[in-house]
Amino acid sequence: MSTALRITLGVCFILSGVMKAVNVYSFAQEIRLYIEAYMDTYFVQWTVEIAVAICAVEMITGMLALRKRYEPIVTMVFLALMSFFVWLTGINLFYPSLMGSIESCGCFGELIHFSPLASFVKSVVLWLLSVGYLVLGDRSLVMGVSGVIKRFVSDWNVYVTCCVGALPAMYSYLCFENMEHGVYLAGYISLCICVLISVVFAYVYRK
Repeated sequence: MSTALRITLGVCFILSGVMKAVNVYSFAQEIRLYIEAYMDTYFVQWTVEIAVAICAVEMITGMLALRKRYEPIVTMVFLALMSFFVWLTGINLFYPSLMGSIESCGCFGELIHFSPLASFVKSVVLWLLSVGYLVLGDRSLVMGVSGVIKRFVSDWNVYVTCCVGALPAMYSYLCFENMEHGVYLAGYISLCICVLISVVFAYVYRK
């Protein structure tokens, strides 16, 4: 059961990261709306960088989730991210700004749009899956997290995964506004196919 939850969450995070990174600048605009409505406006100047970081973190976390050996780290990241998203979508739904609720959370980029209610429900469902993963996962690994962190930091596969997972967002950041749309999209699809191959490889040869 824990394996099913881990794979489900991992796939959701990968899809979310890929879809948002198609146009990281559009996602940055969604982030700007949330920051202006509910957070410190100091962070507005960093919206594009925050968008790139979120896409990369989701991709990397989803890819690491395909290997059980990273379970303690992935468990905590899943729960932390989903707790934040539940809070953000919840405050947008139940305590909107004077301008009203933000209509789209940008969770899956421009391809899939959620209403404020649907965004909150989706976040709660994924949060519950994260809690279930924490409860049903290998508790001994979670308790021995200090040793896991040391192995995590010294594992070169982690750094390869970080580089591969960050590629779609970085490609969008560097090329979206500097390339013809058709050429950019062809390059992005090709890049995502390469990432998909690496994801499949990681799953097949997971340890």
